[in-house]
Amino acid sequence: MNKNEIKKWVEENCIRYSDAHYYTKQTKNQFVTTASRKYVEPFITLYDKNISKSKTTLYLKEDLIKYGEQLETKRTNKQKD
Repeated sequence: MNKNEIKKWVEENCIRYSDAHYYTKQTKNQFVTTASRKYVEPFITLYDKNISKSKTTLYLKEDLIKYGEQLETKRTNKQKD
């Protein structure tokens, strides 16, 4: 893969932590709980402690969508009970 192919793949398949809740159909606070409990694992966390204190966490879009579908199934089943 060349750089452009990698860039395209990342743009199409990776979602920033701050945007992930849209794909799981949760509020931001709900996704914070989801992430802290590791219900969805980060694909990669970028961090250089020598340069910055902030981290960039990326999730795979397919993992977020799958988790969102699992949550929707749970919600639907609760409503049936």
